[in-house]
Amino acid sequence: MYYFIKGRNPFATIGKKVRHIHEALEEARYMVQRGMTNVSIQDNAGQSIDGYDLLACVKGEKVLSDDLRAHYAS
Repeated sequence: MYYFIKGRNPFATIGKKVRHIHEALEEARYMVQRGMTNVSIQDNAGQSIDGYDLLACVKGEKVLSDDLRAHYAS
């Protein structure tokens, strides 16, 4: 499965395609840390995550599953 991560900076929308979910989350974390907005991850099946759920995953408050759903870590 492939994951496409995108985010916006003041000049353009930036995107990157990766193969593994952990790479997608790391790239999303990097984009958020650089101050990008509208960061999202989408897979090739059309599922996506963004907003508060993605931010919670980036911060480690939730865990991101392969189907792009955010779950509280137990």
